Amino acid sequence: MSGKAGSPGVPARPWQDSLHTAGQALNFLLASGTLSDVTLRVGHEGKQFRVHRLILAMRSPVFEDMLLLNTTSRSSVLTLKDDSPAAFYWLLQTSSRQNHQASTSP
Repeated sequence: MSGKAGSPGVPARPWQDSLHTAGQALNFLLASGTLSDVTLRVGHEGKQFRVHRLILAMRSPVFEDMLLLNTTSRSSVLTLKDDSPAAFYWLLQTSSRQNHQASTSP
């Protein structure tokens, strides 16, 4: 892992120790952008979201195609001009909650 603990994008260690559930960890990753591997610029104003390809691809076949399968979209910055930043943020939060619920199911 590159980056020094405490520098931008790399939280002070051990950040995992303060997060007791998968849901807390997913929410932390979403809020902080820690370990993100792509930035999405959403809406005409270009609101930036630092996100994780794997998490988006797990929740959406559209994002799987866009982020993992389509070699022309493998950039680290993608633009979604026609989407609402508020709606996209809601989608991210919902996906995080669904991933958490799936991880706690028997």
